[in-house]
Amino acid sequence: MLPHYDLVFFLLGKNYLQALQLPFEKVNDKQRLVFICSNSSKKLIPEKHPYYRIPMGHNDAREFHYGLVGLKGQLFKLFAHEAVKSRGLLEEVYENPQKFVTGLEHYKQKSYA
Repeated sequence: MLPHYDLVFFLLGKNYLQALQLPFEKVNDKQRLVFICSNSSKKLIPEKHPYYRIPMGHNDAREFHYGLVGLKGQLFKLFAHEAVKSRGLLEEVYENPQKFVTGLEHYKQKSYA
């Protein structure tokens, strides 16, 4: 399973996640497999290393001011933009996959009460 990559992102919907039949048979222990997924499909992803789940839902779509259907792709696009600007971001996400989301906080729409 992608043995030459340390950090792998998956932006798959529920049907595609089911088709993967996780967990993978062979996984490199040094890999981080980061799944940006819906709240409802996170149960399809193992809760153990090297699998990391970053669930996204309606609240995230609202906060990032983007439609739910395209949210994962948009967030990955923003992340790629940030990774080019900050050369250390990929290493940070490798060490702590939740940095994927925290690195995008400044893109969230401000809520005014």
